Amino acid sequence: MVPAPMTGLSPLQDHLGSPKLMTNMAKSQDMYFEDGNIVLVAENTAFKVYRGLLAKHSPVFMDMLQIGCAEASEEGQETFEGCLAVRLSDRSDEAAQLLRAIHGQLNFDIESAMHLAHVLRLSAKYLIDPIRITAFKKLTLKFPSKLTDWNRITAPSAEESAEIIRAALEAHADILLPSAYYALCRAEVEEVFRLDLPQHALQVFFQGRHTLGRAIIPLLADIIARMPHHYAVSCHDPKKCTELLSKLKHEVVEILRRKDPSAMPFEIVTSLSLKDSVVNQCSWCRGYLEGKFGAWLQKTWLELPLVFGLPSWIAMENMVYST
Repeated sequence: MVPAPMTGLSPLQDHLGSPKLMTNMAKSQDMYFEDGNIVLVAENTAFKVYRGLLAKHSPVFMDMLQIGCAEASEEGQETFEGCLAVRLSDRSDEAAQLLRAIHGQLNFDIESAMHLAHVLRLSAKYLIDPIRITAFKKLTLKFPSKLTDWNRITAPSAEESAEIIRAALEAHADILLPSAYYALCRAEVEEVFRLDLPQHALQVFFQGRHTLGRAIIPLLADIIARMPHHYAVSCHDPKKCTELLSKLKHEVVEILRRKDPSAMPFEIVTSLSLKDSVVNQCSWCRGYLEGKFGAWLQKTWLELPLVFGLPSWIAMENMVYST
């Protein structure tokens, strides 16, 4: 429950200095309660909320409000529409999502990855552990650590991936990073630079993307170089499989000609394994190719964190469970 509304001046305001009136502020559409008793200002947006609720959730907010009020008593507090105001250094869109979560107005089950990233970053900053943990758990469904889970989701957008990278770095949620970095591989280089990632993250991303591109080349080269006589001993239908193998080689060459192999290599390999040139081969040849594709997918996914300079999946999972 939110605290009872306050009317008039608070006891604190009675002994504060002359107020400094804030102007040219836009009221938040969702987080501006007329009976609130504190205004938080992020950029040019004012959020009128409940001081007691903020302090209950966050020791950082508790200290910030106490310090802000103490300073205000000496210098004259800032106010907005007659209410004590405290400035935040956060982006207004991020602050809005955190305040929605604190006030029970955010549905974690249906929120976008962008909003969850905002909540994760700021809940870590303001030490709001229950909200941070909930946001983190929901994000692991969108940026999973298991290949089978990755194959079931729609790949996040470049903007979502970049937002997750920023949030995960600040919240020390490393296990979100491999799939976020990987999802960003689908973006053009120019777009990646426009996303304003930290310099270190950019360096890690491009090095990892280059490594992934190199990792897929031997697999594709092996398919191109494979000759029909490699199948002769065990193939059930050499003529048919030879024709299909030639078709598969052509498809691989087209992929190399038209696509950067570092852009979503898991999807490239998965799509190859589903082509008619693979599934219509005899059971032995199909099994052989599907085995090669599957082994590459599993091995490369297991190595994905290392590609981006992170500990192994298992090590990061152990860190999650230990905290």
